[in-house]
Amino acid sequence: MPSSLHDFCLWVEKTNLSMFVKTNEWVVPTLQTIHILCVAIIMSSIVMITLRIVGLIGKDESVQAFAARFLPWIWYTIPALAIGGLLQISAEPERSLMNKIFQLKMVLLVAAMGGTIFLGRKISASAAAAAGDAVAPAVNQVQVRLIGVAVFVLWIAIIVAGRWIAYAVGL
Repeated sequence: MPSSLHDFCLWVEKTNLSMFVKTNEWVVPTLQTIHILCVAIIMSSIVMITLRIVGLIGKDESVQAFAARFLPWIWYTIPALAIGGLLQISAEPERSLMNKIFQLKMVLLVAAMGGTIFLGRKISASAAAAAGDAVAPAVNQVQVRLIGVAVFVLWIAIIVAGRWIAYAVGL
């Protein structure tokens, strides 16, 4: 059993999966393409929800309807994003796992996912309160907008961190 992150990286690098990803020229570009498409799906969904929350689009449709349409795309895409990312890491585990920018990206990802869950709950609570549900808590719409923008910024920060991983060797 590896005793450190470095040892773990060395162990992963010797696995059959790592060897397969490294030695087949088509695998890494395919994984990167899938990863980028997944990011595009997630960002498109986040952009649509955020634009609706701040009132720039879809004023004839409720925020809850927008969230109901676009949030599932995020949650269905994250597993494919994670699998593709893990497979890419398997090819060069030390390059990613030992990189401080990659570690920051993972922290941002956890924060963005948590923020997205929180935003979805706030939107649902807001809709319930608007529908006259006596049990539903009152929701401040400014707070929903701020959370929406913060979640959007977190997802953008993940993309920026992802691009910087390649250029932050040795961090």
